[in-house]
Amino acid sequence: MVTKGDDYIFFLFCGKVSPKDFIANSDILPLTQAKWDRVDRFYNIYFKMPFDCPKTGKLDTLYVCKGQNIPQNSNIISTIHYPEGLPAYSLIEFYPLSQTPSKLPDLPKDLYYMVEVENSPQFPDGVIPSDYPSFW
Repeated sequence: MVTKGDDYIFFLFCGKVSPKDFIANSDILPLTQAKWDRVDRFYNIYFKMPFDCPKTGKLDTLYVCKGQNIPQNSNIISTIHYPEGLPAYSLIEFYPLSQTPSKLPDLPKDLYYMVEVENSPQFPDGVIPSDYPSFW
């Protein structure tokens, strides 16, 4: 899951994806959309996450969060920094709130835990069920 507004072109360019492979394996919306909002998915990479970082997510799904705030019930896989050192993106995965340690682990420099946790009755343990039709 990648935040909305982050151009998919970076994934294509850095991944050296051929145009034929891209066209064959993407969900592309009609021309009525803005040019950078037309691609919903390339293989299993979804480009329309409506948050910089969601408070809840599915298990076994990698979320690419923008900025400095991450959920309390997440594990940081990697962080990508801007040239001046601030975090640009954090690659995270979720685990249930019930498995959150009483003392949260220390975070890398300039990353912060979100103050609020997901308290939705629909997702009481802060994890979206695998059969739910959306990733957020």
